[in-house]
Amino acid sequence: MAPKGATLIQNRYRAGSNPGTTLKKKIVEAGITPWPKLIQNFRASRETELLAKYPAKDATAWIGNSIAAANKHDAMTLKPSFEQAVAEGASPTPQRTPRKATQTVQDQGR
Repeated sequence: MAPKGATLIQNRYRAGSNPGTTLKKKIVEAGITPWPKLIQNFRASRETELLAKYPAKDATAWIGNSIAAANKHDAMTLKPSFEQAVAEGASPTPQRTPRKATQTVQDQGR
């Protein structure tokens, strides 16, 4: 959709400008209280949406993350995924078998 010869996808903001400031102003104008880390939260939300639809390798490459970084910082659990898992028979709380305590030779001297 960009005109021939265009070098920028969007041309409203230039180096040194802060789109987060404009975004915060618009949120306040809409009567909503801005939340912390606006841009980071939008980015994490979009990455989560992409991860739900496309392979992790592709989604994280498009955002500019590694899969490990996405899992550590951005990817969020989605309620519909949880509800689908429960509907398919997954238990919301895993049943764990209690383990019997064992003692090793090293532990006996302590």
